[in-house]
Amino acid sequence: SGGLSVSDNGGLEFHNVVPGAPFYLLPPTALLVDPYNKSNVFFAYDQGIYNGTGYGKMWSLWPNSPTDATTIAMPEQNMFLVGTTNGAYYNVNGTWLRSAGISGYVTSFAINPVNKSIVVAATTIFPLGSLYISYDYGKSFEALDKSFSNCKGGLFSIPIVVYWLNIPGYPLICATVDRGILVSLDQGRNWIPINYNLRSGEVTSAWFSNNNLYISTYGEGILVYPNFSIDNLPGTINGYTNVDNLNITINGQPINTYEGHFRVFLKPGNYTFSYLLNGITKTMIVNVKPMGTYNIFLNATSIQNYTVSFTESGLPLGTLWSVTLGNITKSSMNGTITFTMPNGVYSYSVKSPITVNGIEYIATSPSGTVTVNNSNIEIQIIYKQAWMSTIVLVVIVLVVILLLVGMLIGYAIKRR
Repeated sequence: SGGLSVSDNGGLEFHNVVPGAPFYLLPPTALLVDPYNKSNVFFAYDQGIYNGTGYGKMWSLWPNSPTDATTIAMPEQNMFLVGTTNGAYYNVNGTWLRSAGISGYVTSFAINPVNKSIVVAATTIFPLGSLYISYDYGKSFEALDKSFSNCKGGLFSIPIVVYWLNIPGYPLICATVDRGILVSLDQGRNWIPINYNLRSGEVTSAWFSNNNLYISTYGEGILVYPNFSIDNLPGTINGYTNVDNLNITINGQPINTYEGHFRVFLKPGNYTFSYLLNGITKTMIVNVKPMGTYNIFLNATSIQNYTVSFTESGLPLGTLWSVTLGNITKSSMNGTITFTMPNGVYSYSVKSPITVNGIEYIATSPSGTVTVNNSNIEIQIIYKQAWMSTIVLVVIVLVVILLLVGMLIGYAIKRR
């Protein structure tokens, strides 16, 4: 804002060619290199438009050009658009005329690369900003997307800047001081933020070169989005879960949550969201589209539970017994112990032996596994007195011995 200085030795030294200091802050688009003759340079300033020839070595003020100029653009060769602190002007064949339908501090023009008669203009009247569109090379404008007009100015009231990219999809980029950087695919009618990992909310300019999108920020320096294309822009996932410290993975990679919330930006494609609860893996597949926004809720508590009942027989009435299922232990003095569990495979063990009045009772199946699969489960636990178990064992041994003796006798008879 202190005028214009030029260096002819690679930036080692500068000399002032346009002195002065306007009462307003110059936007980054105050300087224009003629796209049809790059040795010609223009500078929008408070006295008017300065023309620098010889790649900016010699400068002169354009007579009768609009004063308090803020930005300059060229829709066609020998046709100029100039923004001022109050509206815009156009020049065809040397005559300056005021553009209709636009007012306020004009910060930049964006010229459609396919149809150059379409021009979008960004303006600001602190603390608001507005967008306008022209279909006649900037001779007349109409308000565009008034819902976008809430640019709060930020530090030094930096206005918004629009920039059209000549790539497939022809996105219109907008740099703002309170929303970061946004993109529109319908000539500025609707906007989508593409801030992703941007920390600074104040974006002061945008520039596209060699397929890379560069933006300047207040507080985070110059940033680059390599190989910028519409088809490759990430989608935004806004997630929520109702379980604290739930371990969530996306395609096997863990993500961080804060109080049940998380936000991630993913390149276009299919992604599997997984989480583990009570030994059961739950999954959700999300097909992410470029610049899509997806709100997902991982409901990890509304899981169906089922009863697992253990029924005892063989113990004297009123005997205390217990069962451990998974890592839960319950005791009872009646014949049934019940657990409430979701689907899964669980190990169990029952207390055995149990001594009552000097008599020892042993469970016939003291441990095992149980599978809960969308239904209730009942398990019978049978206790027997220890001496009865011994008698049964002796009887079994005697039967085996008798069978062996019988086989030997039969073999001997056949030999005779």
